[in-house]
Amino acid sequence: PLDLDSAKYQKELASIKPNEPVIQKPFMNIDLVEILNSSTQGIMIINYFKSNNKLNDSIRIMLVDVIINHVITMKISMSVGLSESIANQIEALFPTEVKDTYFMRGGSYKNPKGKLYAKSYNSMRLLKTSGLVVDNN
Repeated sequence: PLDLDSAKYQKELASIKPNEPVIQKPFMNIDLVEILNSSTQGIMIINYFKSNNKLNDSIRIMLVDVIINHVITMKISMSVGLSESIANQIEALFPTEVKDTYFMRGGSYKNPKGKLYAKSYNSMRLLKTSGLVVDNN
């Protein structure tokens, strides 16, 4: 979960102007190792994998939470390309993980599937319906 008391979060919150669209940055690649090493939960996930050589369902959920919180905090738009890039990085960093768990192309005229895209979509929908984020459409 997002640490609402952290100085980083408070600084980011202070920088947001009312009625300013939150998602501003176009597709950009992000560094999964950097994201994980910059948070306590991320470091715990890496250490868990080093000890157990696998991730369980709870750890997978935590991993996706850390990633999506970073994406939202950094105002990055979660695109299909970014989701796939992150899923590839997860598979490379945690070799026992399956990419399709985190991202799978939906085929023609279908939405993508996987934990990353679903969490991103649901988080943004919640932020928009609660009024915390202005829909920039």
